[in-house]
Amino acid sequence: MLALYLHFVGTVCRDPHLTIKGRILKVKVLTELGQYCQAMKETSLMTQGEEIPLPHGCYSGMEKHATIRKFFTNKSLMDSANIQALEDLVNRRLGTEASVLYGSRLSRHLTLARVQLILALSSTIHSLPEPQDISDGAVRCSVVRRTSSTPGIPNSPPGERDSDSDKSHSGSPTREPKGLHLDPQKDKLTLSKFKALLLREVCRLLSPQLQLCLSSQLHSDPEELELAIDTYLLLSNLYLQQGKTAYSADMAVSAMSLLQNSPIILRGSPSPVHRPLSSSLRRQSRPKSEQGGMREAEHHAPSPQPGDCPQAVEARERMDRALWLRCRLAVVRSLVAHIPGTAIYPGMDSSVEATQLLKEGLQEAEVWGDPDTRALFLLQGARLDTHSGLPRENSTSLLQEAVNLLSGHSCLPPGSSVTLAQATLLLSDLRGTGSQALHLLTQKLLQQQLCVLGESVSLGERGRVILPPAPGLSNIYLPHLPLLAKVTMRLGHCLAVQAMTSAPSSSLSTPSHPWQCAQEVLQSALLVSQACATRDRQLEADILYCKGMVERCLMSLSDFQPQTVALTLLESINISLSQSHNLQLIRKCYLEMALVYLHQWEQSSPAPQDQQNPVPPSPPKNAILKHPGWKRIRTTLNRGLTPGEAYLLLYWVSVRAATKASEAMSTCSQLCGSTGAKGGHLPLISLKLLPEFASNDLLNPCGGIDVMVRTVSSSSPEIDPGLSSRKRSQLTWVHLSRYYKHLFNLQHIAMHPVVPQCVEGLVSQSEDSSLALRLVQLQTFFCSHMVGYRESCCAPEPPTEIIMQPQIIQMCPTVRGTMGAQMYPWSFADRKQLCIQWHRPALSPTQEDTDTVMLLFGLNKVPLSAMRTTACIVIELQCGQKLVSMAKLCAVHAQLASACVGGNVSSPPAASSAPSSPRPKMERQRRTKIPDKAATSSPHIQMLQEQTRCCCAAIKDLLQPGSEAAVLTEVPFEASLHSLCDLERCFNPASGAIVEGNTLITWLISLLV
Repeated sequence: MLALYLHFVGTVCRDPHLTIKGRILKVKVLTELGQYCQAMKETSLMTQGEEIPLPHGCYSGMEKHATIRKFFTNKSLMDSANIQALEDLVNRRLGTEASVLYGSRLSRHLTLARVQLILALSSTIHSLPEPQDISDGAVRCSVVRRTSSTPGIPNSPPGERDSDSDKSHSGSPTREPKGLHLDPQKDKLTLSKFKALLLREVCRLLSPQLQLCLSSQLHSDPEELELAIDTYLLLSNLYLQQGKTAYSADMAVSAMSLLQNSPIILRGSPSPVHRPLSSSLRRQSRPKSEQGGMREAEHHAPSPQPGDCPQAVEARERMDRALWLRCRLAVVRSLVAHIPGTAIYPGMDSSVEATQLLKEGLQEAEVWGDPDTRALFLLQGARLDTHSGLPRENSTSLLQEAVNLLSGHSCLPPGSSVTLAQATLLLSDLRGTGSQALHLLTQKLLQQQLCVLGESVSLGERGRVILPPAPGLSNIYLPHLPLLAKVTMRLGHCLAVQAMTSAPSSSLSTPSHPWQCAQEVLQSALLVSQACATRDRQLEADILYCKGMVERCLMSLSDFQPQTVALTLLESINISLSQSHNLQLIRKCYLEMALVYLHQWEQSSPAPQDQQNPVPPSPPKNAILKHPGWKRIRTTLNRGLTPGEAYLLLYWVSVRAATKASEAMSTCSQLCGSTGAKGGHLPLISLKLLPEFASNDLLNPCGGIDVMVRTVSSSSPEIDPGLSSRKRSQLTWVHLSRYYKHLFNLQHIAMHPVVPQCVEGLVSQSEDSSLALRLVQLQTFFCSHMVGYRESCCAPEPPTEIIMQPQIIQMCPTVRGTMGAQMYPWSFADRKQLCIQWHRPALSPTQEDTDTVMLLFGLNKVPLSAMRTTACIVIELQCGQKLVSMAKLCAVHAQLASACVGGNVSSPPAASSAPSSPRPKMERQRRTKIPDKAATSSPHIQMLQEQTRCCCAAIKDLLQPGSEAAVLTEVPFEASLHSLCDLERCFNPASGAIVEGNTLITWLISLLV
């Protein structure tokens, strides 16, 4: 339809203004479709004034411009050619002749279309913008200040606003001295930093447009009103991507207020189109004094005549119900993205206002017959439930309604097909039965839409995605691709669950075997995710974890290489460590890796470990040189490790790394008291680099709606520009720690599986990935500014070298020398220690009892370092695994927790007064111990001994069920509150612990081997 219109107005009628308007609309349509190459080419042509028909039978002949650089949609944004194309898009301005031909309003429409394109490209970067020092002059234009006429509207720096406004209409040069100029190597450019720079330039482009809106007659000119509403909506989008959700809500409310209260709309609409309902937001959006001024402006405003002003009539017709719903959806998006759960200033809860606006939007969309927008509101409702901390199953009805609205149509708009795929994908995670059929339907829908958009993506056997051969996809920016990767990952996991519950097959090597099919489907999901421009690294980590579990099962059933499995899990750990800070997934990957090495050790060592040759005792120092056979024995024991011994050591390293990750999880869950966070205020250098979303959520309890935005006719007194800075200076480390913990809890709820078929701990299962992105940026901030956090809340550095090259630890100590002596300090145990971890594998090659949990343990009897060890030390390791009842384990842990609480309550005050420590390991050292033997007759000591004896009996029954040994009559180790707390941490089903103490370790290991 648009192409036919352009043919008539351009080729047939040769109307330059209608052609320009049609081409601007074409840029917007191409932007919404994700066809950024054609959109950027069309924008560049119009900016240079090319291919504009003139009434005299020729085309406009503008001055010669530079060659248009092409944007490649099959390459990432960080490609050098695409960076240059984006620089041109941002920096170029209209020349003199083009400005005269277009006129002021068409030039502004073109600028807004260009801004929409830049914002769309910025939204394809799956990360938050990197925090920038707001005192730096290069980024000052992104600072938000409130003006006297419109609170919440940004100002450009002094001297820049007027010059920008003049340059946009006075025939400025092709390139400005200021703008976007990037050097990827020199600037150390990352995607996060690139996004921040793009948004900064968008703010610079919109500042003069906003000033023109302030000086326009919005109450009498429909075209100016339309430009103002579009500008406010683009500003709302800009602030939303920057993390300034309060200001984003301000801008969206401004657009709604203009559209609702404009005399133009009220006179031109025969029915109350924009007043079907009433909300608290709209009731408070204008003071009574301003309403009187509005009525006066309406009385004196001249009424446009349709016959004389066709452009005004068209503009008024475009400001219809669809634009009203678009404005309302922008407000709801901003309020839903706001998370004020730990705001330090009191005020109305934005989630309450968002719920009210959401209900009204759903009713309006239903009354006006707009199922596409109604489905978008329903998805926002599901996201609001997530940010409110509600269980995921509460969103089932919303998602089901969205699927019902968009299903059954023979043809869907491209945006609605993406909405349907999102709703179906989220709904399938909440359903226990029929989820695989939903996955297949969603996958087919996305594949058909990709084919419509020109991509030759096909589906293979059982849902395997087949990408086109080299050069590959022609447009990697399509929003369908990340959804296709997500649904394919879930489909691969469904196939793995089927393989686990199906009868074993004798032909494992055949491609049609369930385990083999699951591995191939997951591999195709990984390839699709890696091909996307967004590169959702959290999704890639989840896919690699699922793929690693399937490959471990294949290794147990066939000759699949264990090194391949370990490398897959290691890649998932590295991505999670740098991109998502998902400690739960990191711990699970280490435990899966431990099972790989345990299986290989058992395969290479058929004899039981307790039948190995004992290590000869060390002779006295003065007798070393007197025994002729001692040198031979010592040479034998200092040899390089055998493959079996190397697997045993790698198993111990993996269990120890999982334990360190679980300790970091425990510390993060108690962030306020475990990192040394004081009540002092943030220093200036930290405030400058604080992420925008954090200060926005903490300083604005209601997303900016409590200070209602007035329209441009307001004459309210000026608000102090330094108010925001003074508020930021009130932030303390405790505020940030509580905010981090709040996000951490929300993310934990969002990742919790509703049905057993789903894998626990996957970030991609969350309805909204913004929670994980916020946690990652806060984690980076804390690591840079809080030493305690960096030491206790971060997972250990992955042992990449020894996993990728296990032959390093197999070298003879004399050959290895000091290689890697300073690497991985967490893998050094300076004393006898027992590591215990609990693990419930989501996949198993054989169908096992679902009410069991696996205990993984590793005991080093002597000091041990992974990078500096010998065979005589490794053969001293005692490692293994044991299956126990999950119900009994939970009962034992509850009994131990109760005993610890009772022991703390009954302990004397003097015994429990120890200084707090930021480290979990140090915290164990301050636990109260029992006094000397003279005090063993005290009542609380006797009670503690009896509780410890009962707990030990329960532990023995857990680890050795049905044993005929004598009933415990006394505690097999020194009874103390410290020992009880160690046992409570050890038998916590969610984690595990490292135990020290010779008698306690001796008793526990006697129950395990």
